Amino acid sequence: MYIILKMSEKLRIRIEKYGDKTNNIVKRLRSIDIDRMFVLRELDKIQDISIFANERCGNWYCYGIYNGTCYFKSTDGHRGKWSFNDRRINIDCVIEAFKKGGLAIIDSTGNRKKKIPDSLSKTIPIWIYIFNNILCNEDISLKISLTISDEEKDEINIYLREKKEEWKKLLLTILPVEILTYLKEISWNNDNNSHRVLTPVWVYNDRPLNPIEISDIKKKGDVPIILISASDPNLKEDWYLMGSADDEEMWSAGLTTNTFYENKDLLFSCLNDSVAYKLIQKLIENKTSGHDEIHNKINLFNDSITINPNLELITSTHIAINILQTHIRLSEIQLNLDINLNSKIGIVDFLKILDNFIKMNDNNIPIIIYTNKLEIASIIVVALILIKLEFRNKFNIEIISKSEIRRIIGYIQHHLNLNRLSRNVCKQFNKYFIKNRY
Repeated sequence: MYIILKMSEKLRIRIEKYGDKTNNIVKRLRSIDIDRMFVLRELDKIQDISIFANERCGNWYCYGIYNGTCYFKSTDGHRGKWSFNDRRINIDCVIEAFKKGGLAIIDSTGNRKKKIPDSLSKTIPIWIYIFNNILCNEDISLKISLTISDEEKDEINIYLREKKEEWKKLLLTILPVEILTYLKEISWNNDNNSHRVLTPVWVYNDRPLNPIEISDIKKKGDVPIILISASDPNLKEDWYLMGSADDEEMWSAGLTTNTFYENKDLLFSCLNDSVAYKLIQKLIENKTSGHDEIHNKINLFNDSITINPNLELITSTHIAINILQTHIRLSEIQLNLDINLNSKIGIVDFLKILDNFIKMNDNNIPIIIYTNKLEIASIIVVALILIKLEFRNKFNIEIISKSEIRRIIGYIQHHLNLNRLSRNVCKQFNKYFIKNRY
């Protein structure tokens, strides 16, 4: 079965109109480029470490060198709103950090009052704190950025003492036993006869990376998590916009990091935004005019995908997201949906229609789904198919539970590098499957 997800025409037009009104794309691209230079200089100081881009903007600052993506939201670190989010556990970051002996995460902020975003200063430190206390046999204290006031640090520590056991229990409920066992194995330090500790290190324009600090952490047998903010709040030039890469769908007009860096000098030669947008559209047309090279995002569940050597899932489902499908004849298309996944009714209708279609068709028939929520649609489609066609047969599941649904969704997000589902969508999803007794 082939599932093709395409952006709705209404959303494409809205994004293009929004982009035309931003009047800042040339400034944005120049700002991104100067921030990327800082990130590259800092990363040149260290070796043998994995680099992850935080979703929504990080990939623009470490284009061509990052090994993966993660999703830590600043809102989970806002004052008084501190949270360990069970829909954003970023398990691949933990695995990669222990396997490689270190991890760098790239992000930025558009707030000139902050040197680093809350995602780096508080969200990730809280995430590290919970994982350290899950894996280690002793109480590991919270390490937090110097950019945070002593008053707020005290507030966070008080809050964590109240929530630590609850969050640990939540994480243990979500994590499959195989993954938890694997984490304990790769985090073990035979030399010290103890588990290695994840240790955050902050890097920003006022605090460049110190290789000696990283070396000292490794000498103790621990694992540095290097949190790099690309933004420079000290740069006051008129053309510089902090956090320029954030919300790319609202300003990029379809420009990707790949197309930008391949045509950087040409884009920088544009005299104004109007010329730049025309050039971007021309570059996009040139990229997608042929079938030999496809630059839009394609995600496939292959015949065999593994999280680690001990855990494997097999599926024959193929997913293509936001890709030109001119080679598919209209006569081959059996289902064409145009659904608004913002509303509760839209989500339920989407599930019902797709569910019924899958019941009636078990051959390789393409399905094109137009939706203004690609990420939500991607996860729902794959999860529905896995639950119906794979998990019941492989794991002999008679009635699926909320925890199993959560694990399935987390697995999909991990392999398709997608953002999390909102709480509302999760509730609708759970309700649908449990009501229909899957």
